[in-house]
Amino acid sequence: MHRQSHARRISRRELLKISAAASAASLLVACFPQATPSASPGASGTPQTAGKYALGKLGGPEVITDASKFPKTFKEAPELAALVQQGKLPPVADRIGQDPIVLKPLEGIGKYGGTLRKALFGGVTAELTAYKFGVGPSSLFYWDPTRTKVVPNLALGYEESADGKTLTVHLRRGLRWNDGEPFTADDIMFWFEDIYQNKQLYTPGTSTDLLIAGKPVAIEKVDQYTVRYVSPERNSLMIQRLASPLSDVGGNTFRVARGGYQPKHYLMKFHPKYAAGGQAAVDKMATDAKFNGWVPFFQDRVTWQNNPDYPLMSPWKVTVPMNNPTQFVMERNPYSPWVDTDGNQLPYIGKLQYTAADNLEVVATRAVAGEYDFQENILGVDKLPVLIDGQTRGGYKVYLDPEQGAIGIMINLAYEDDPEIGEWYRNVDFRRALSLGIDRSQINETFFLGTGILSSSAPSDDNLYFPGKEWRTKWATLDIAQANQLLDKIGLTQKDSDGYRLRKDGKGRLRLAFTGVARLGVDGAQLGEMVKQHWQKIGIQLDVDNVASALAQQRIAANQTQMVLNAVATEDVYLFTGTLTPGGGGFSAIIGVPYGQWLTSGGKQGKEPFPALKQAMDLLEKGKTQSDPERTETAKELFRQHIDNVFTIGIVSADLNQGVRIAKTTLGNVPARIVNSNLAQSPVNASPQTFYFK
Repeated sequence: MHRQSHARRISRRELLKISAAASAASLLVACFPQATPSASPGASGTPQTAGKYALGKLGGPEVITDASKFPKTFKEAPELAALVQQGKLPPVADRIGQDPIVLKPLEGIGKYGGTLRKALFGGVTAELTAYKFGVGPSSLFYWDPTRTKVVPNLALGYEESADGKTLTVHLRRGLRWNDGEPFTADDIMFWFEDIYQNKQLYTPGTSTDLLIAGKPVAIEKVDQYTVRYVSPERNSLMIQRLASPLSDVGGNTFRVARGGYQPKHYLMKFHPKYAAGGQAAVDKMATDAKFNGWVPFFQDRVTWQNNPDYPLMSPWKVTVPMNNPTQFVMERNPYSPWVDTDGNQLPYIGKLQYTAADNLEVVATRAVAGEYDFQENILGVDKLPVLIDGQTRGGYKVYLDPEQGAIGIMINLAYEDDPEIGEWYRNVDFRRALSLGIDRSQINETFFLGTGILSSSAPSDDNLYFPGKEWRTKWATLDIAQANQLLDKIGLTQKDSDGYRLRKDGKGRLRLAFTGVARLGVDGAQLGEMVKQHWQKIGIQLDVDNVASALAQQRIAANQTQMVLNAVATEDVYLFTGTLTPGGGGFSAIIGVPYGQWLTSGGKQGKEPFPALKQAMDLLEKGKTQSDPERTETAKELFRQHIDNVFTIGIVSADLNQGVRIAKTTLGNVPARIVNSNLAQSPVNASPQTFYFK
């Protein structure tokens, strides 16, 4: 059984002292494996270093699909066994169903017990951090630990028709929500027919995950445990969408009213189509709960992290909601469908306890003090030296997971508030000049401790869609002379007495605006200030505005923001497209909100993109209907067009954005390295339900 640590909390002053000391190379060498910096993949095609830091071996549990290797008898946590004895729970075999999800743990069979402590920080970040650990995965399918092969999860298997238009999915028999109610095809159909296609809850046909060649994908029920996804064109990517929790069909808990299935038995009571008393009844419920209409009330009921009554298909269930000011708690789900190869119902660990932190400095301080058993995502690269130096003191180990994408500056290609600025952003030579004016080496050393690879918006070398080494540096090397030549060429030749270029309309200095948001483990405002210094050398004035994350996203949605720090490449061209072409959400939407609306509405809303961007968007749609190897080559060509047009400005790739994590040395089955994937919602791909306290 894990016991709470009583280590002394380290003050901020002590943390800073440790950080300064840890920056010395001698300490780093003593505390963490070092390696010669290399951007080259190892023999397996996977990079072996992040700057000077050696990386661990990719690993994770194995999903057993051979039924002959399934355990014949099952066991459970002692507290659940006691409830069975008391008649308060059915036997474990009845709770997990006829087709449990069998995992072979990475290191070995664990033991039951303990509370795993983690940090909770900041709005959507907090939701993501919790979702990326405690809920599963809750998708029908998932990815193997290398993210190269789709494996069964809540679904048992699938068949694809010869023409690639029909995907038949077979659900596992006997699965139950955490409240004990059956999970069946009706939960998928309820989501599709009564939420996704409900004009009040979800704008019909707006998800690119259920569109192919601009036409909708239909979902049909075959029987209690079988559904069909029927596409009007070849749609070989459908199975991958069902395996990706970030997609709109890949897991019910991430975004309100999305995810591909929802608990019909619970939500129907809040839906006017099913509620006793109909519309009037749900309107009254909403009013009584102080909501302005049934739609926001329904959406509140679906907000998994704040509603403990909302059923989940996950290893743990919510017991203390996230809107509690001090902590968020998830506890063992008695109906969890995962078991190990010895028949032990997972998870091994009984409770996840997230404690609120005011800022990331507090998170780092508590980590070094040994107050977290596992932490990931919000530990920035800037904290790496102090985390490494604190390993022995805190009783934990540091793990590094470079991402396959890149970080850089996203530009609002549809910006219109200032017409002249908007036209410059839509000028390819202007964007190329901005990119050539950035000193990536300085940014990499300052903000990423040299762990990234200087890069355009290209993915890592080991990515399936990597377009070729020559595209790594295309328009992405520091060249002040060429940048100035390009700006002169497009007519920005007039300058003021300080050397800054003047607007063409005679309204003074040309000024660009950068929205500085603290995210991706980087102080966006500080990075913006460094870029401001770089662009001064090419006569471009950059104004940096330090903005809170929520406000920045509101402005992006309103098409008011010009530039922001963001992920710019993508690990998967077809499944995570928002950083390459319009249509994404959150910060990625900045690339062109009205262009994304034009795409998803079939040209009925928004604004048609300018020719070069529309060509890239057309290329993406073409690739979605292809099969390999044509689809892969189309994706590479899309990367080439994106990079050559500098639709986004890449700075570093294969960096440690959300890729620094720690785990107590007493924690078992923790992989030395995982694929750092948005699509896989890492570290869910480490299967935390197999973690245990030794």
